[in-house]
Amino acid sequence: MSELVDFKIALVEGYAIEELMKLDYPELEYVLVKDTEQGLRTIQNEQADVFIGSLIGTSYVMRENGYSGIIVAGDTPYTTEIHLATDKDSEELRNILDKSLDALDQEALNLVFGKWRSVKIQRVF
Repeated sequence: MSELVDFKIALVEGYAIEELMKLDYPELEYVLVKDTEQGLRTIQNEQADVFIGSLIGTSYVMRENGYSGIIVAGDTPYTTEIHLATDKDSEELRNILDKSLDALDQEALNLVFGKWRSVKIQRVF
């Protein structure tokens, strides 16, 4: 990440990635945005050089809003797991979700995640 020292980096304010990046890379310059869409707009408007966000969320916003001039250019050292949440009183729903997820094999999971990770990664750094 130190290769980004000469670039402005957009991060969604209040997300875990903001705290992690500022702790691990205090020397970098950050532009805080309210959401992923604004982060992508800061790149288009040249207010920032890089946006760092989740691949699934960023891919979705790029696809839904036609951000064709932006590429996914690399990885960070951080990973995110995706979880489901239900109301604590929804035991029946939790059981249904657990059984449904347990029934999916790796190929089915890849198809589901492939839909949301639809952008091509073009490694730049």
